Amino acid sequence: MQNQVSFLVLLLTVLPVVLALDANSQETARGTVYHDSNENQQRDPGEEGIPGVSVSNGRTVTQTDDDGQYTLPVREGEFLFVTKPAGYMVPVDEHNRPQFYHLHDPDGTPDSLDLKFPGVEPTGALPDSVNFPLYQQDPKTSFRALAFADPQAGSHEDLRFVRDDVLNEATGTTAAFGITVGDVVADDLSLYPRHLRNVGAVGIPWWRVPGNHDMNYQVPSDKHATETYKRHFGPTNYSFEYGNVHFIALDNVQYKGQGESFEYSGIYRGYVNEKQLAWIEEDLASVPKDKLVVIATHIPLKTYAVGDTTSSWLPGTTNLGALMDLLSAYSVYSISGHDTSNSWHVYLDDDNGWTGPGTLHHHVLAEVRGGSWEGPRDDRNVPAATMEDGTPNGYYTLHFDGTDYEAQFKAASRPSDWQMRVTVHQPTGGEYQAHAGQWSPPTLFVNVFDGGPKTTVRYLVGDREPVSMERTIENDPFMERLHQRVEETPEAVARPEPSSHLWKAPLPADLQAGTHKVTVVSTNEFGRTDTTSTLVEVKAQAGADASE
Repeated sequence: MQNQVSFLVLLLTVLPVVLALDANSQETARGTVYHDSNENQQRDPGEEGIPGVSVSNGRTVTQTDDDGQYTLPVREGEFLFVTKPAGYMVPVDEHNRPQFYHLHDPDGTPDSLDLKFPGVEPTGALPDSVNFPLYQQDPKTSFRALAFADPQAGSHEDLRFVRDDVLNEATGTTAAFGITVGDVVADDLSLYPRHLRNVGAVGIPWWRVPGNHDMNYQVPSDKHATETYKRHFGPTNYSFEYGNVHFIALDNVQYKGQGESFEYSGIYRGYVNEKQLAWIEEDLASVPKDKLVVIATHIPLKTYAVGDTTSSWLPGTTNLGALMDLLSAYSVYSISGHDTSNSWHVYLDDDNGWTGPGTLHHHVLAEVRGGSWEGPRDDRNVPAATMEDGTPNGYYTLHFDGTDYEAQFKAASRPSDWQMRVTVHQPTGGEYQAHAGQWSPPTLFVNVFDGGPKTTVRYLVGDREPVSMERTIENDPFMERLHQRVEETPEAVARPEPSSHLWKAPLPADLQAGTHKVTVVSTNEFGRTDTTSTLVEVKAQAGADASE
């Protein structure tokens, strides 16, 4: 009993000290969100505060009052940031980085971490007032955005590939903004400044989330894994609005720490921590339920094991259920990158734990870097970089009209209407026997680059009736041929992997000798129809290949 009393006295003595230390670890931030009518990023006389704007410290969210003022607690190492409302824009810097935040980190990144790449510079004391200027913007509800997954440049040569293959053609776009869903570079974080200059030259505001290749690997835990990223790009979790769409950018890469690993998933995993979940809940509290919510992450929410013909699923974001619970009142479209071999569409329903309206549409984007910036080079000395599933490297244009949306894939440096590749695959020993009128027909394979479970594909030969094609999960014959052709050469590509967006059907067995036009028509997830044609030549000579 004496020991219990002594422990209780000690606890009551220590507890106020602990609480006092916790209270002293945070300060109170105050400021105003205001209409910066002359866009000089200073609040001048007559520039009024804007009410009802969300401001956050990454844990809690508050709305500005009638005068545009807010008050928030802030701890060392936290960002204060504003959620850009529809009808307004935040300032951008010379590299078109949105300036929507203030970092409170008086001492900067600890020297004891001994980072390979510089972290956050000391910010000094918290200012008396942290203000956020906003510019008025056309509140139109129809707009476009560019979406990049994994540029993943690991060298200055790779940055040149990104520039010449993708950024050159994107420059001058009329899209409202761009967003990169992680792996901005590939481990060499010293490439960030050049990346910023090049992407900034596209000419539109550009948002980002970090990927697993954007981490400081020297740190002991996830707490300081994005110090260099934050130095260059700001918060790793934030939100913004355009039209009737609420975007949530989310860092779902959890680093185990130097020398540590998670069971099954290695040094990192897809995960949304408790602090992030609490912030998302507060962020959504002021978002009307009739808005579309778009989630941008690096690691997919759900990962498809395309090599498994039983169509099994693997965990992408391990605690996805907790995130889906917070989103269940909204229509949700989600984009991610990370998968190095495949792109696909996932529709999560009640069987997957989704209880919201319709299905949660998760879209794993094809990568800007494609097949690791490898493969045969063109006259620009840029590699083809075709992904292991046969998808050319490229990016997306996201079209929004109210809460309706459509994603359109754009193969890098290719015509915008190139949405599929047709391959005629000749079975071994197949040949046309003219004297017997018998033929073992080759198989037509169609790789619809951004196809998914709702895509339909059919083909027709000449004036014949259309033939529906079957979706299959197997290696694209085009990639098999390419891999064999360049294997063990400087232009070698990665070994092909099964594609989730491949369709096949045999050509008619009664085709006569001659050249036939084969037209392929695909209708994708969003109802858009694309058409392409190829010629199939049937030889009449006995013992020869049936087609070429």
